[in-house]
Amino acid sequence: MNRFLVIDSTTFVFCANDPHHDGYEGPVDRVLLEEEMNSSIWSSATPKEPERILGVNPANPQHYRSFLDIDNLEEDGFVIVEPRQDPYIVTSWAEYLACKKPC
Repeated sequence: MNRFLVIDSTTFVFCANDPHHDGYEGPVDRVLLEEEMNSSIWSSATPKEPERILGVNPANPQHYRSFLDIDNLEEDGFVIVEPRQDPYIVTSWAEYLACKKPC
C-alpha cells in the first residue's frame, strides 16, 4: 500500500494521507509499505501485541515491509531498519500526534 513516510526523530511514521494537509512542514517520502500477513493479529493468550520488525528492501529503498519474524525478513531479502522499533501506521499526521501523547 502506498504511504507517506515521515521520520520523526527516530520513529518511522507511515501515513495514508499526506501529512502536509495536517500542518506538517518537514520532508515526506512516498513509499510502498506492506504488512506481513497476520502481522496485526496476535493470540488473546499473549498479554500484548508482538513487536513488529520493520524491514526495507535494499534493492528499492522506497519499499518497506512490517514483519513478525526475523527469519521471514531475511528470507525475503529485506534488512532491518535501525533503530529497531515498532513503526506507527496511521491514517493521518494528526492521528499520530494524538497517539504520541500517549494513546
